[in-house]
Amino acid sequence: MTSKLSKFVSTFPKSVLLIIFPPYHHGHAINRIMCSHPEFYWDVASCNMPYEDADHCTSSLVWPERVDHYEKDRAGIYKKATTHKQDLLITYRRVHGGQFIDQTTVASNGKFLKERVQANPNVTHTILNHAIPSWIDGQAAVQLDIPKIVVTPCEEGLQEMKQYMDMDKLYNEVISIDYHSIPADYYLDYRNLFTHDYNVFYNEYMNLVKCFNLTPNEDAVRGFILRLMDRMKHCDEYLWKIMRDDGTLSEPYYDAPYRYEDLYSPVFREFQAAYLHFIRLKNLPYQMNAVRTRILLDLDKKNR
Repeated sequence: MTSKLSKFVSTFPKSVLLIIFPPYHHGHAINRIMCSHPEFYWDVASCNMPYEDADHCTSSLVWPERVDHYEKDRAGIYKKATTHKQDLLITYRRVHGGQFIDQTTVASNGKFLKERVQANPNVTHTILNHAIPSWIDGQAAVQLDIPKIVVTPCEEGLQEMKQYMDMDKLYNEVISIDYHSIPADYYLDYRNLFTHDYNVFYNEYMNLVKCFNLTPNEDAVRGFILRLMDRMKHCDEYLWKIMRDDGTLSEPYYDAPYRYEDLYSPVFREFQAAYLHFIRLKNLPYQMNAVRTRILLDLDKKNR
């Protein structure tokens, strides 16, 4: 175990939940789900939502309305390991939220975490890390003697990693780890949460509720998950096809025809065209993400 993290662990607050997850297995989204319950502390500052008014940030499950993604800069940071297309779409489909603790951040984030726990002692706080041996403190984090959720890798998440990262070495490291050998209070296959099958979702969610003695919040959690899956589908099946490696588009983005009935379309682009036309016609404020979440919940209930 590295020295910096070792010293931090010796005084680590016990009212903390560590979420260990492989890359591209939505650990930050799971963190937001956990923090939507009153038993947990929601750290607004760590969720990259400074462009929203404070009164809009009423829950960790809120979707920002001023822009249609979580990051302040949609262009992100260009990395040598990715094309600009990959970098843009990684940013678009990512849900950020939570403190990632490793050797490089333990001094700053660790100090902040302790202060946060001291100021809010009656709720559970969350941190995140990957159990990747070659990453800084990946194995050290595994050894922390605190409650843990371990998200186990699955083929869907691994395929996302390959599509968006072009990193075979990282892929091989992830599949080499036995995540079930990591001591945990709960092992989570995120496919059981991020699914269109309501019964599968409900059973998994209620197991989380029972394990961590949470106040159930299934409707809000379900709406958040449906909206995230909607964004991912839009990114994977539409934006990926029309975006070139340099980030430019091969065809106009706003070219979907307007039809009123598309407000209830399962295809986001069709809904978007109908919604933008509708609010201009009625002179209504822009609340596309909130409306889309509500509509997806309605469709979900009809399909049960």
